[in-house]
Amino acid sequence: MYEELKRQVLSSGYLQVDESPIKVLDSDKPGSTHQGYQWVYHSPERRLVLFDYRKGRGMHGPKEVLENYNGWLQCDGYGVYDKIATLEGIQIAGCLAHARRYYHERH
Repeated sequence: MYEELKRQVLSSGYLQVDESPIKVLDSDKPGSTHQGYQWVYHSPERRLVLFDYRKGRGMHGPKEVLENYNGWLQCDGYGVYDKIATLEGIQIAGCLAHARRYYHERH
């Protein structure tokens, strides 16, 4: 089911993506946690959301998920997205909420 959901989300010509830190129970150390990241890919066109857990916040996860994606990717200014923008077929659109916030803070 995950692969089918991923296929449907990535078939959209417009995605929104963001990563969020999440505390994850550590099976090697009962009672302790480590910080992981939930990468969220949202297709407004299809009203679908794909959650992709990764241990890190680096480029490996989104590069793997988006390697065959073609379309617009709306994201914030996190540096990993600049690297993702170099992948063939991906056009980056900035996050309007961040743009508005920066504008509002200056005026």
